[in-house]
Amino acid sequence: MLCVVAVVFGAHQVSGLSVSRTIQRGPQVTAETQSVAAVGAHGGAYLDVQFVTRAGQLVRAEVHDGDSDGVSHRDRLPVRYDPSDPEHAEVAGQPLNTSGQAVLDFVLAGCLAGGAILFLLGAFGRYPPGLVARRWTRRGRQSRST
Repeated sequence: MLCVVAVVFGAHQVSGLSVSRTIQRGPQVTAETQSVAAVGAHGGAYLDVQFVTRAGQLVRAEVHDGDSDGVSHRDRLPVRYDPSDPEHAEVAGQPLNTSGQAVLDFVLAGCLAGGAILFLLGAFGRYPPGLVARRWTRRGRQSRST
């Protein structure tokens, strides 16, 4: 079960990486921040931004800015967006999903799944629970007879 979760999680990361690459290859425009929400200990912030696409459409989107020190309401910053879905936007040069992050997340998920499998094998040994009980009983008898 955990292996399935690890594979699904890894596929999700690869999908996010693909979307992020599409956005970073999209058109770059100047956006104006409408609000700023801090992320926490990891730094950065989520910014609610508004921009006009090259087609003239007014779009409001949420982007993550890893270098948001000093960003405030009505500041301007460069963003890139997916032309087929302009609400999918990112700060230019700051992809939300990177290949290194996707690989790291996939490896961590695999380690968790592998650790769980090793734990279960260790808990039951190499034998099903019924055989473990019989084997233990035989060992107990052997030690009493010697």
